[in-house]
Amino acid sequence: MNSTLRERYEHADSALHRLDPRVKVVTTLILVIGIVTTPDRAWPAYPLLWALLAAMATLGQISPWRVARLAGLALPFALAAVTLLFTTPGQPAFSVLGLNVTDNGLARFAAIVLKSWLAVQAALLLSITTAFPDLIWALGSLRVPGTLVAIVSFMYRYLFTLRDEAERLMRARAARSVGTGPRAGGSLF
Repeated sequence: MNSTLRERYEHADSALHRLDPRVKVVTTLILVIGIVTTPDRAWPAYPLLWALLAAMATLGQISPWRVARLAGLALPFALAAVTLLFTTPGQPAFSVLGLNVTDNGLARFAAIVLKSWLAVQAALLLSITTAFPDLIWALGSLRVPGTLVAIVSFMYRYLFTLRDEAERLMRARAARSVGTGPRAGGSLF
């Protein structure tokens, strides 16, 4: 089974796991909104936000370092903001390939990377401590439009179906392929 595409929920008996799913969804939403609206240059706020997330993870009997490491998977997507280094007006800090990196651009880029990393950690805490059927129930009881809840539940169900089908196709290819190298689908023998 591919470890990157699996359910993140882990059953445990912690205060965070026992909390009502609706409370967890609303708290996560408030936390993400708070992270996103933090000013770019509020540098002391970022370690405090991470400390809050780490305390919540500890409350849920989850290693905060593990959650931080898992959230690192979202960082390549935050690199889409790299153009802000060069396009944000401000004082030139240094030059890369003839392009000036501004101090405001550097601050904004660092803030976007930190904010996305923290927000993904909040979402991971929700998904690790709440079973998916409970999340769907919480969204429905919080009056999220039924069509959206149905789309999310179908997406979740068929994501794993597609993964299983892709694994089956890879096994079939490996069984039919001939080769001896590490990238070959199978061997002659």
